[in-house]
Amino acid sequence: MHIAIIGGSGFIGKKLCNLLRNNFIQFTVFDLVSNNEFKENTKFFDITSDESNLDGNFDAIINLAAVHRDDEKKEDYIKVNVEGARKICSLASKKNINKIIFTSSVAVYGINIEKADEDSPTKPFNNYGKSKLEAEKIYQNWQSENPSLNTLVIIRPTVIFGEGNKGNVYNLINQIKSGFFLMVGNGNNKKSMAYVGNVSEYLFKSINLNGKIYIKNYVDKPDLKTKELIEVIKTKISSPNSFNLRIPLYFGLFLGRLVDLISFVINRKLPISYIRIKKFTSNSVIESKNHPIEFKPSTNLKEGLLNMMENDF
Repeated sequence: MHIAIIGGSGFIGKKLCNLLRNNFIQFTVFDLVSNNEFKENTKFFDITSDESNLDGNFDAIINLAAVHRDDEKKEDYIKVNVEGARKICSLASKKNINKIIFTSSVAVYGINIEKADEDSPTKPFNNYGKSKLEAEKIYQNWQSENPSLNTLVIIRPTVIFGEGNKGNVYNLINQIKSGFFLMVGNGNNKKSMAYVGNVSEYLFKSINLNGKIYIKNYVDKPDLKTKELIEVIKTKISSPNSFNLRIPLYFGLFLGRLVDLISFVINRKLPISYIRIKKFTSNSVIESKNHPIEFKPSTNLKEGLLNMMENDF
């Protein structure tokens, strides 16, 4: 078996490559940047370019490539996430590759989610979620062209954290470590999360699925309240001269709007925005009722957080 991993130089891709190597499965990473741990397995690939191709013969494609920050331009989401999906499907058809595994997102369900499973309505609130949902439809159309042969696995992970990721959880840990932490709201909102090691293991095991469309929300349970997440972080990382300040939700959202205005005026991205504060303070509770493979996570949430802090801080 030979696997093509699109966007395999990121923090999920590196974990997945290690799993493939340790299980003696051949793989090639296609990315804009080299996977430093697997340079000999990496080829340059621009998902937005008509010139890029998949050199080699492959049994499956795993697409990890995405524009995912919530402050990018709409056209960038379309170019990479949507048009990129069309390119992957075109390449799969041309090269007779009958299996695609796609990492989508729970952003397709929207914001302030009380409880969503795979049968819940999709109502993305931002361009990122909209682009992921549109990409899912493109992949589903590809599968329907030859449903007896084509296999499509769509994994919708929750917020992924772990070693090497500089996303929302990293920023939260970093702010607490700095000694000045601004808490918005009461912290009672629940956040479903997923540890990168577990997500990579699930992707690895999904390679063996065959024959139809599989849609799976990936989430590590139990869900933590934001204030519980902060307490876990503080057990490992704290500053002796820390200053913690709590402000009401309405004031935090007002500050977010103000920062957005400043960002627009100076034409520069800032680490705080209205959307990020809204996401931080909203519920995001994800469930999964689809279990196409038997899977037990090897690392629980608290262990994953400790692994991340030991490695990155």
